[in-house]
Amino acid sequence: MGATSIESFSSSGAELWEINSSTVIEQYQSDPRIEYIEPNYRVRTLGIPNDADFPKLWGMHNEGQTGGKVDADIDALEAWDISTGGEVVVAVIDTGVDYNHPDLTTNMWVNTKEIPNNNVDDDKNGYVDDVYGYDFANKDGDPMDDVDHGTHCSGTIAGAGNNGIGVTGVNWQAKIMALKFLGAGGGSTADAIKAVDYAVKMGAKISSNSWGCTNCYSQALYDTIKAADAQGHLFIAAAGNSGENNDGSRKGYPASYDLPNIIAVAATDHADNLASFSNYGKTAVDLGAPGVDIYSTISGNSYASFNGTSMATPHVSGVAALLKAHKPALTHSELKERILSTVDLIPSLDGKTVTGGRLNAHKAVNYGDQPPPPPPGTPAPKACFTAVAKGLCVLLDASCSSPLEQITGYGWTITESKRKDLPIGGEQLFTCLNKTGTYTVTLTVKDNTGVSNTVSANLRLKLPRLGRRATGTDRDGNAVHTTSIFEGGVSVEGGEHQEQVTQSLRETVDVRGEVEVDSAHVGQYADIVVFAEFPTPTETLWFMLDDQGIPQRWDGKPETLLAFKHNVVLESIQEIAMYKGYFLLPGYMRVYFGYRLQDGTLVRNGESINVTITE
Repeated sequence: MGATSIESFSSSGAELWEINSSTVIEQYQSDPRIEYIEPNYRVRTLGIPNDADFPKLWGMHNEGQTGGKVDADIDALEAWDISTGGEVVVAVIDTGVDYNHPDLTTNMWVNTKEIPNNNVDDDKNGYVDDVYGYDFANKDGDPMDDVDHGTHCSGTIAGAGNNGIGVTGVNWQAKIMALKFLGAGGGSTADAIKAVDYAVKMGAKISSNSWGCTNCYSQALYDTIKAADAQGHLFIAAAGNSGENNDGSRKGYPASYDLPNIIAVAATDHADNLASFSNYGKTAVDLGAPGVDIYSTISGNSYASFNGTSMATPHVSGVAALLKAHKPALTHSELKERILSTVDLIPSLDGKTVTGGRLNAHKAVNYGDQPPPPPPGTPAPKACFTAVAKGLCVLLDASCSSPLEQITGYGWTITESKRKDLPIGGEQLFTCLNKTGTYTVTLTVKDNTGVSNTVSANLRLKLPRLGRRATGTDRDGNAVHTTSIFEGGVSVEGGEHQEQVTQSLRETVDVRGEVEVDSAHVGQYADIVVFAEFPTPTETLWFMLDDQGIPQRWDGKPETLLAFKHNVVLESIQEIAMYKGYFLLPGYMRVYFGYRLQDGTLVRNGESINVTITE
């Protein structure tokens, strides 16, 4: 069909294909053998270069030297009184790093198992001559920076401290693993995936990711970062530079992936204002950090000032490395919790980020094993939520929690039996599940002192009812009494299941139903059947799904109706996942499903699932 497999990614199970037609994605989208298919998106760096000459490193220590606000900084000097860092590896996934820069050369990660320039994969990791990292953009072992962006980020993280020249990074001795996948024209998600996989494989527990794109959700990249979470990897990401709300319809990725190992970073200026270009989001962006007029290393033994959430991100990555060096036993989840729990609350980030605050290195490093007690007279938080369910979807709202103005974090967990969804942050959560059941919803809220409170409730979700009683016919077409109850609907683009929808041919659907089987039929062998009525101006067409899930024309006669599933032992609740993908023709369609006993009795829903399909 015009597609060739190029390579596969072990962490996510995805494959990179080369296609020769723009229609191949649409052709494969409805193939039941394929879980998802998506473009290999182009992503770009998120820094905005600026060559203005101004006093250096206000983000580390701000005395108002640039006309800003005193102490609008990360309190690095105070943190360094406790620790100046250690040899924690940070993967800088970016445009590469000038590993010869005098302020970086002593702090470069070195793959000691690889012999330089011998054109041999000495350590058998699949990469040749990867001494300082790897260049995935050019597919070689030399990750030298030719754009300056990655080198600039590296100086903020790990510029050599106390060496008498240039700048000082947040962690004076951190080791930079240079992973290049971006060039002057950007890079691809496929190469980003390989860079993340390399970082995890080679032992980096922290990565700094100052890159992204808007509305370019990649399931393969999501799965890769999720797999990194399972390996204890903290993924720190720039929120984006379009000045938009990542909680809205235009989201910056990868920062907006809803994963527990991501820290999404906004940019602040020297007066503790949210930078005019910075993306934000009360539930999608975690905190702010200095990102305007940031002075750092660039290629060619030089220094320059850049702007961007790209510059804010390495401040957070540096603090994560500083904290990890100071307290090596901390897990990646604990690193994130401490960084987010110790921010300086500032008005410009109130309601704009999860924490409402800007990074503070000193508080993070000085943070004890337990959260500080609340000030006297401060009420403990109380978790509370309401749930409005429709079909298999539910809107959860925690705005009844109190005191609302002091709550800085929300964690949702949804469980059913042994299944457990990852916690999701935000005052509100809208989610759709894939089957009827009783789910336990748990909400944990945390206030600005670190005190938390948890509440749980059970929630019953079910598909829309398709008539109290089903329609039954025997082999001869005579009506048969049945007490079976049918429920079902169609979900468009992952939304709620409804019994009546209007959608376009370009939108994906998920059609499913379930039968509360007549007690007299439970335990009998039956064929599951799915068919649809498609009226046209000249005739009514009938279609049925065969046992491969492929639509076939049907003459409407019961004896020719093919089985969708053969010889199924009927359970009291029989679930039927009918179709997932794209509809092929515009028009109006009524969908029916049910079961046919071995004696020929056909039991189907009396009220149809009605779908209007537009071009």
